[in-house]
Amino acid sequence: MTLPADLPDTRVADLGPGAIARAPASFRDLAPGFAALPVADPATWNAAGRELYGAFRAAGVPVLRPLVFDAPPRVSAAALARVGAALAAAAPGPGLRAAPFAVGGGTIAELCKAAAHAAGAPCAVLATAASSPTFAAPGARLPDAATGVPADLPCRAPVAVFAEPEVLARAPKRLAAAGYGELMALTVAGTDWLLAAGLAVEPPVARAAWDLFRAPLDARLNHPHELALGEPEPLDALLRGLVDAGLAMQRAGSGRPAYGSPRLFARVWEAAGAAPPGGPAPAAGALAGVGALCALAVYDALFAREFDPTDVDPALAAYPSLAQREAMVASLFPDGPLREAVLAECRAKHASPDALRERLDRVADAWPELRDRVDRTLMRWPRMQAMLFAAGAPSHPAQLGVPPARAAAAAIAAQMLDRRYTVLDLAYETGRFAECVEAVRDAFAPPTAPAAS
Repeated sequence: MTLPADLPDTRVADLGPGAIARAPASFRDLAPGFAALPVADPATWNAAGRELYGAFRAAGVPVLRPLVFDAPPRVSAAALARVGAALAAAAPGPGLRAAPFAVGGGTIAELCKAAAHAAGAPCAVLATAASSPTFAAPGARLPDAATGVPADLPCRAPVAVFAEPEVLARAPKRLAAAGYGELMALTVAGTDWLLAAGLAVEPPVARAAWDLFRAPLDARLNHPHELALGEPEPLDALLRGLVDAGLAMQRAGSGRPAYGSPRLFARVWEAAGAAPPGGPAPAAGALAGVGALCALAVYDALFAREFDPTDVDPALAAYPSLAQREAMVASLFPDGPLREAVLAECRAKHASPDALRERLDRVADAWPELRDRVDRTLMRWPRMQAMLFAAGAPSHPAQLGVPPARAAAAAIAAQMLDRRYTVLDLAYETGRFAECVEAVRDAFAPPTAPAAS
């Protein structure tokens, strides 16, 4: 895979047959003075970790005894400490230091990126399933060691990403379905980004980043049935879409290309321990895909009617005070570090009357242009649900163990979680939040609910 020359971190993305055999030489060239410490769980070790370790040994490239968790690690300070301790305790030889080589994406990649950052080392990733945009993304979302509240940790993206089609094809199909949900979430996150930039809440969209991940995204989503059948072409397109999302974050210098309203819904459900009755916790991408449907319902309700200058004063009158906002947070989040973190986000984005009037005037003036951007960049709700269903991804909150009423309530908490501007904030500031919350509930009311996949 040819990479843009202006990327700050990732230098190699080898996503073809034979990538594992080529990984040791690439690692040696990209990380001189470092020995690789493979980090895996039992499933990823059996999928590709053992082969990667053997390739390093056969090539004579320094490699350390692998760290294989007893079970898939959770995103936790304890798991991060274990990877950090393994790096610190490694004795790779004269003139060498240890650098993590993540075998698997998602949690393992996040842990390795964060541990590498703390150790001042590079890291590399070997994907074992097309399930996550973390492969080439900078930053890691991990719980704060002191408070336990998840926070975004700045850290460099992997210096190299590897994947072999045969390994990806052997992965459980639910993981590719989760990756498909992630790509669906990216379509909405991109529109959130356009919205924030169009209202001058954030700087203009970085065109180079947009062209890298969003421009080709619709084509990569177009074959959900074939993906569910395990056909190689849509699986390769899925992986490349996930990798490109990480590369776009590097180009943009932030997580904004991939971080939008779907991820906020997912965070609410993840914190609540959402899971179908008797089933395991859904993968992050499964949550994000259903979150994309919820966010799309908000978009549809919000832009179903005009917002013009006559709507500005009623919206200003309906905007809650900061004291009311803080009371709402206190009613939804128990006392403790999480509530304090949410309060900090809400205070940071609470608009003064003058600032809100200025923004609402801009919204009224720009409404036709905003609606046109939304129409051009978002697919229709029924099509998105049908495509998720066809790919074998959850397409209804009930499949996550979340009834429609709770899915709608999640919109309220989701809007509070992050200061980055999304469609949830626009609905809140225009005084239309309550009707948008109801639209989420109504979107999943019978008869739209499909059979569980």
